[in-house]
Amino acid sequence: MYPVKLKIYGIRDFIPTEIDLGGEKDHVLIGGKNGSGKSTLVYATSFALVSGRVSIDGLRSKLIKRNEHWHARVSVLFHNPPGPARKDAPEYVELSAEVRSRTGTESRQVIYSMAGGEAEDRLEPIRRFQSRQEAWEYYKRVFDIDAEGYFMFWYQGSITEFANISDAARFERVAQMFGIDRIKEEWEEARRAMEEAEDDFNKARNFALIQQQRLRHYEKNKNELESRDRLRAEGLLLYDACYGEIKKILEKELQDLNKKIYDIEGSLKDQTAKYEEVSRNLRDLERELAGQQVLLKNAQDEFASLSGEHTALRRKIEQSEQEKQQLEIRVKDVRNKLKYIRRSKEELQEEKGRLKADLQHLQSQIDEAREQLEKLEIEKEAVNRDIGRVDDRLCRVNEKIEEYRELDSKLAPLASLSAEEARLKSRKEQDTLKIIILEDEIQSLKAKQAFLESRKSPVLIKQAEIMDRLRAKGVTCAAFGELFRVKDTNSFDIVEEMLSPLKHTVFAWHLPDDVAVEAPFYVVDLSRIEKGPGGFVQNGEAPGEAGSFLPLMEFLEFSEKAKESCSGEFLEKVRRWTSGIAVDTAAAGKKDDARAKPGSLEFLGGLVLHKSMLWDRFGVRGPYDRSPAIGEEAYRKAREEVEKAILEKIGELKELKRLEKMCEDALIGLQQNIAKRREVDQNLPLLLEERGKLSNELTFMENRLKEKSQAIEELRKVDEDLKKQVTIKENMLKQVEGELSVYAEYDREYASIKRIEELEAFIAESQAQKSALDLRLKALQDAMEDARRNIRQIDGSRNEAASSMDFLEKRMNALEEEKKRLQDKKNTVEIEMEEREKEYLQIRAQYHQVIEDLKSTGRWLPVKLEEKEKNRFNLDRKLNEAKDKLEEARLRVVDEDARQKYEDYLAEYNMAKKEMDESELRFNALKRKEEQKRAEYDKAVYYRWQRTNQRFSDFMQRLHMVGNIVSVPPDEEGKNRGYRWELHVATKAGHRPEKIFPESGRIVGEGISGGERAAVSLVFALALLSDIEDRPPFYVLDEFDSALDEERKHEIFDLYREVLDRKLIIVSPKVHGDQYLNRFSKFLCVVANPGVLPNQTVSEVYEVTREGYKEAELEE
Repeated sequence: MYPVKLKIYGIRDFIPTEIDLGGEKDHVLIGGKNGSGKSTLVYATSFALVSGRVSIDGLRSKLIKRNEHWHARVSVLFHNPPGPARKDAPEYVELSAEVRSRTGTESRQVIYSMAGGEAEDRLEPIRRFQSRQEAWEYYKRVFDIDAEGYFMFWYQGSITEFANISDAARFERVAQMFGIDRIKEEWEEARRAMEEAEDDFNKARNFALIQQQRLRHYEKNKNELESRDRLRAEGLLLYDACYGEIKKILEKELQDLNKKIYDIEGSLKDQTAKYEEVSRNLRDLERELAGQQVLLKNAQDEFASLSGEHTALRRKIEQSEQEKQQLEIRVKDVRNKLKYIRRSKEELQEEKGRLKADLQHLQSQIDEAREQLEKLEIEKEAVNRDIGRVDDRLCRVNEKIEEYRELDSKLAPLASLSAEEARLKSRKEQDTLKIIILEDEIQSLKAKQAFLESRKSPVLIKQAEIMDRLRAKGVTCAAFGELFRVKDTNSFDIVEEMLSPLKHTVFAWHLPDDVAVEAPFYVVDLSRIEKGPGGFVQNGEAPGEAGSFLPLMEFLEFSEKAKESCSGEFLEKVRRWTSGIAVDTAAAGKKDDARAKPGSLEFLGGLVLHKSMLWDRFGVRGPYDRSPAIGEEAYRKAREEVEKAILEKIGELKELKRLEKMCEDALIGLQQNIAKRREVDQNLPLLLEERGKLSNELTFMENRLKEKSQAIEELRKVDEDLKKQVTIKENMLKQVEGELSVYAEYDREYASIKRIEELEAFIAESQAQKSALDLRLKALQDAMEDARRNIRQIDGSRNEAASSMDFLEKRMNALEEEKKRLQDKKNTVEIEMEEREKEYLQIRAQYHQVIEDLKSTGRWLPVKLEEKEKNRFNLDRKLNEAKDKLEEARLRVVDEDARQKYEDYLAEYNMAKKEMDESELRFNALKRKEEQKRAEYDKAVYYRWQRTNQRFSDFMQRLHMVGNIVSVPPDEEGKNRGYRWELHVATKAGHRPEKIFPESGRIVGEGISGGERAAVSLVFALALLSDIEDRPPFYVLDEFDSALDEERKHEIFDLYREVLDRKLIIVSPKVHGDQYLNRFSKFLCVVANPGVLPNQTVSEVYEVTREGYKEAELEE
């Protein structure tokens, strides 16, 4: 079913128009300038097919107001030809939408209707739909037309939608397209039910927990009531036992303390007498020590005073000696220098003036010579630079000449090289053409290989297509090769060759009337085999010669798989049909078989396989396909043949590519030689002429250089002589100035000689004073050493006496403290005994009645303590423990009715727990259901992603790009609560695939180009469309190619045409090349012409030829 005509009336500025859309295989290209109304045709067509996305008011002309009368109608005529793919409708079906609005109101009436008939001009109304939803459901169910889904219509501006929308929106489109959104809704409904059940369960659990807490409160009161008396009894018994033992321990401890106090008082008297004797000895030593310290202090003061005088005197002597030595050195040096001077001071001054005048004259001569020398050096350097420049140029010219002469000798003439270039280009074009042909053949073989791998059974391609259509209609069918296998007694290859006219047969059970038989014996209706054969391939005379024949089933038998998968009745029908076929024994290689029956076609009355033809009384049928197709052996052989053919073609392709590469390399080398030959012929004569000019110029410059060099050498000799004379004069001047400096130094040092004599007298006097001080200091040092020795001895005796006094004093203090401590302890024990007895009597009085009750009931059982437990620490601890128990029992508040309250509340708690258990069971059941629905949702997403990603990757590879889809699962705790499908694309060879981000409009220059986005979007859409079983009858693509270059337009259009196998209607405002136009067979141009009224345009559609479309002015 495909569209053949489009009729519009009252749509915007279009005049009533009937547009011919061509046949089933005709692809339509609609062109026109911007604003001419091309997209209006798309909207009108979508409106006729009940699309809810089209604005009906947008189809109204701008010249018609909303409250004015408006009548518009759009209809699409479809051809529904006979055949397996025919829909349940007449041969011609017209689907239309009509709009009517009355004058004076803005309300409108939209009518959707369907008409049909066996001819275009004889259509009758079939149905008028009550609503758009009813029409949409009917069109989708009967005609597989869904203008809102399946992307039948790609509206303007949505061409790059898949590449520009967000990853989450991309997945939502896919979910709506394949019904995944419905699975998600079921999962969300299950999740909501689970959450409600969880809420009920939490409420019931919280109520049960509250009841349980209250029950535990009553149970606690009951337990406290039962444990109070027990705790009080334990405390009384333990207290009584501990008090008796502690009383015994305290009495024993008091006796021990009285004895220890008596012993300490005797020791204290002895230590006091010893302390007084040591104190007297210490006072005597203190007096002796004071006298020795006075003597030592006097000696130290005198020693310090004399040491200062001695130090000052020594420093003065040292300073005087240093000054004397320095003066003697200076005087000695001056005297030595005067010995070697022969001239007087006046003669030396006269000689100095004469030498300075000579030096000034020589320096002026040197400066003049240097100026001339520098000038000549500059001129020489300039000549040298010119020579170097010319010489470098001459060397380069010579090298280039030698290079060109070598190339000239090696390269062939230009005519020969050009001829060879033309020959190589022709050879390369031939190789390239062969490569293209081989690649096409390989692709065809790979497609056949993929088909074999997908079927896994011996079925021909055409058979598979027919059976898929029949099984979609619920018809039981099977291919000839699936049912039979060759008997082991026969040759497989001979039987395959012999049965080639039958291998393409498909057996069907209860074939519908609307399924047409496309070829003779292509489809055999087993329920109507008595009706006789259908048409035939060619007419011919039946063979009249006689021969011998065998039944067909002598060569074949039903396969085990056929017996398992097909019913016995179905196989019996097949056997009945094959039993009427006889096989020529000569063709079968069994001419002498005893079972063969003589006869001829005229007498057999059925079908005969004779000379690779199927003969009957109507004529002859030729073989359909000679490839293997019978049994599992056929599948294996077919696969091996395809694999062998692919390997052979790949080998040939590699060899051709190698030869093409060799040819291309040779062509590049040859083109380089041609360029070199042209360069040699043009530049060699010019270089020879230039070399002569440069040689003459170089000779002239070398002569000038020699003249400058000679003049420079002469000036340098004169400069050297003058420098030598200057050196001699400078040395003489230095000698005169040195002798004059000696005379000046002698005048300065006369006072120093007098100073030396004064210093010698002072040093002698100071040395005598220093010797007297040394003797007195030695005597004082001896006296101080004796005093220190006596002080050390007295101090040692005093320290010993002081240590003895400290020890005795500490001992006496310790005895006093020990006595005091024991007395305090005695008092403490006595007080403790009194307090414990008082406390015991109070407890006995407080718990008198309790004790009597325990004694009367026989529960007063004194606690027996072991010997190791009868220590003061343990008894105090246990006694405190007993008092704590009694205090705890006293402070406990108990409820006498706690036991009855506990039993009453236990029944209420059991009811709450039962309700909680029931709600928990319901929650767990709904949770399992939610997990199951979630798993179904995830499985559906994964299944769809796997298939779409495989197709997307394959299609991108065919466009020489790399692409894949990354399915990102939802993040339950983050902001992305749904699935996201990311597109990762690499549009250049060697690039790593990167994620495509939607164009934000703020940042530019990132990501892939607009044309690449359009290509990726189209490939993604194709990956989705190719996975739909019930495809629409055609596709409309508005500005499908606007963002694509010529080469990519061809590739994507061919890919769409091959994969979708449907009629394509392309709307484009662009001018295209011949290769792209050759893919279309129908061309329409939309033109906006001036109307009758001012500022009015009228849109018209013209059908043009390919050449007319090329000449149309489409772009402004």
